Amino acid sequence: MTDGSPNRAEHDRLDRVERMLESLAANQVEERERRLELREDIEVLFQATRQSQEYWEARAAQTQAALDAVAAQISALVAQASADRAIITADRAQVMADRAAEAQVRADFIAQMVGLQTEVRNILRELADMRRQQGNGGGN
Repeated sequence: MTDGSPNRAEHDRLDRVERMLESLAANQVEERERRLELREDIEVLFQATRQSQEYWEARAAQTQAALDAVAAQISALVAQASADRAIITADRAQVMADRAAEAQVRADFIAQMVGLQTEVRNILRELADMRRQQGNGGGN
């Protein structure tokens, strides 16, 4: 029986080792499957991240293009406003010059009218004096 016992113990020990190896192999298979799933998940996340990045880069480019267009429009409007301001300033200067010239013409006209009025009064005075002299001279 001593011969059977060591064989039996050896056999049991080999069975335990075999079960442990099978368990380790099963654990390794599970670990590989888990790693493969993780790798697939990482790949999916990577693709999603790349697509998201491409989307946001495209959106950023569109936004930049829109901002550039708006900036160009603003620059054009500012240039137009400056040109309009220059035209308005020139028009105001012309209006002021026209008003000054008109005021000078009025002043000259008034001066001429005053001079003419004075001349007419002097002529009328002379005529009145001549009539008086004729009236005084003819009545004597």
